Amino acid sequence: MKRILLLTMVVIAALSFGGCSGGSSGGGVITGAVAGAGALLQETFAGAEADLERYKQAKIEELKAANARLDAAVDEAEKIAAAAEVKALQKKVENMSDAQTGVTLVKEGTKVDWKDPAAVGGYGSTVIAAALAYIFRKKQITEATKRSAEKVGREKTINELAAMPKEDITAELVTTKLFNNIGQERANQKVA
Repeated sequence: MKRILLLTMVVIAALSFGGCSGGSSGGGVITGAVAGAGALLQETFAGAEADLERYKQAKIEELKAANARLDAAVDEAEKIAAAAEVKALQKKVENMSDAQTGVTLVKEGTKVDWKDPAAVGGYGSTVIAAALAYIFRKKQITEATKRSAEKVGREKTINELAAMPKEDITAELVTTKLFNNIGQERANQKVA
């Protein structure tokens, strides 16, 4: 994964310098070097894509097995452990999909004619759209996790208060229990 990110940064840097070339003969050398590097990198990107896909498929198989273990779990401890494993594997599969998208975008960047403003603009808008989609998806996941923690925390508080004598329940106690239960659920979801 680190190699892919490093490779991505190198390609972007090379393409940036290639796009800045002027009419001088040095610019032609840089543009030629970038074009040659782009051709060589196509094979590297193909290998990276294949590696990512292979790793993703392996994680999908592990996820299927973890889901089967979750379905077969009998006691509560097994269910909790299997659910945590499923959640972690789902996150890994999602990260692999994100990495594949990044590699594909960089690969497409090696094919862009960096002297053509329309091509650069089209590629730039594609990269921006992909980045915004990624940011909004991550934000949506964070908000859903937060809402889930709040719901579970409220339910836990209600159950605890229902088990207590009515004369012991105060507004301060309700607020404290609610705050603690929601905070505990948020902490549990971040760990899992």
